[in-house]
Amino acid sequence: MLLTGLPLEMLDKVASCIDDREGVLSFGLSSKRLYSIVSKSHLQYCDIRVPLSMPALWARLSRPDDMRASLIRSLTILHDEPVDSESFFRNFKLERRVLEEYAEEGSRSNVKGDPVVFNGVDEGGIIPAVRRMINLRQFRWLRQQSVVVFGGDNLWTAINSLPMLKDLHVVDLNDDNDKRVFATSDSFQSLRGFSSLTLTTAAFYNVGTEPSDTAPLVPMLTEHCPDLQSLDLNLGKYYGVTDPRAGRLLQDAKWRSLRVLHMKGMSCNAADLSKFLCCHPTIEDLQLPEAMPGPTWDSVVLVDDALPNLHVLKCHSPTAAALLKNPKALRCLRILSGIDLDDTVEMEDYFTLDEDWYALHGAEWEDDTTASPWKARLLEGINAHPTITSIGSFRFDMPSRLVELAGVTPSLTKLSMEGYYGPSFVSDDEWADALSHFVRLEHLGWAQALDAISSGSEVVARKVIRLLLSACPNLRTIDARGRETVIIELGTGTNSKKVEEMTSLGKIECNGNVHTAYVG
Repeated sequence: MLLTGLPLEMLDKVASCIDDREGVLSFGLSSKRLYSIVSKSHLQYCDIRVPLSMPALWARLSRPDDMRASLIRSLTILHDEPVDSESFFRNFKLERRVLEEYAEEGSRSNVKGDPVVFNGVDEGGIIPAVRRMINLRQFRWLRQQSVVVFGGDNLWTAINSLPMLKDLHVVDLNDDNDKRVFATSDSFQSLRGFSSLTLTTAAFYNVGTEPSDTAPLVPMLTEHCPDLQSLDLNLGKYYGVTDPRAGRLLQDAKWRSLRVLHMKGMSCNAADLSKFLCCHPTIEDLQLPEAMPGPTWDSVVLVDDALPNLHVLKCHSPTAAALLKNPKALRCLRILSGIDLDDTVEMEDYFTLDEDWYALHGAEWEDDTTASPWKARLLEGINAHPTITSIGSFRFDMPSRLVELAGVTPSLTKLSMEGYYGPSFVSDDEWADALSHFVRLEHLGWAQALDAISSGSEVVARKVIRLLLSACPNLRTIDARGRETVIIELGTGTNSKKVEEMTSLGKIECNGNVHTAYVG
């Protein structure tokens, strides 16, 4: 029997088992009959992205006679007000997604009982609605004001009652001194069963030299979520704030299925980091903060065959030098980013000069600059890992740094220069000559070249493109962190034609600013 021949009720149940909106859409596009089933219900309610101030929506979803709450797979609570360019929330490029009848909704509704009022918004109204979202797979709280956690019945107890929820993304950066952050609350720390967790919290900020401890999070992350596949933990780092310790977390964690680990704003010692990495062979994507392990970077040791599935590594140069020291570890590493190749360094740019620093080094490195202790080791480590085909550096101050890098990465196909590009007296020809040493380069991330192509005159754009092509004949794309992309194609046509449709490159989805350079 064909799928389309099943009764409507059964097809509706099949659609309810699909995890995300893209899957529901693909299911509906397979036939007119299936589309008629999903278009009026599942597609409209599958992925809801709204601010908290939607009382009419929450009231409707809370009604016992309304089954729409069970259609929601993903719920995102957005920031209430537009954010400025300096706000942390600018990173979340999410537009509201809600039914048209609620598009302008913002008035308060009458919710029975005594709702919790937080910053002028009725938070209590969402709780009964969330409890009815029995098929919810993903919940995201991307709102600056924190969740009220007082009392036994709050948002986190409601979240914890949902059997299908596996993906949690929350931001806990409350700027109201009268309200505490929620990451240290009992109800939040009782959450369990997630396979993907992204947490950004101010709960462990500590001004001064004594670091706080992440121990309160350990039971939730290790005992309650043993099957984590993706963990993005950002405990923040601001001026005057000492990175909290993550040693207990690394010691207790045994995530047998962990594939993605991004850690920011934490510290640990080299022994804990070494043991943790050697005990998690499933990690494919790893991002470490500067203070992991900080000034003890040279003591990190990876055994043979450690991290056999690691493809992506982002960390600063000292940590990279240590992790790449053993040529028999990280054998599948393809992408390395966050490094630099400076000859001289200022230690304050790399490490927090706290009590641990002075206990380890005393008065050593008190001068403003010193010869880099890790550059030579980093180049040796890169050379010992020929699988690396993509490197991202936050600073190349001279073309000679590129020549040094090319000498140890003959197979490099992608190079990103993300930060400062050196003094103005260095000519374009010198940069092009340095790039010519990357004989297999296909993708170049370089804002300086991109600006000259996309913002300059046609004559300038043509000159820059031909200069880069003469240096790197295999070059196909130029971009700068997704802002814009130049695609170089063989053929005829105008020199910089703006392309409106999406291309096969995934990194242009943010704004779609694409230029195609036709080289005849």
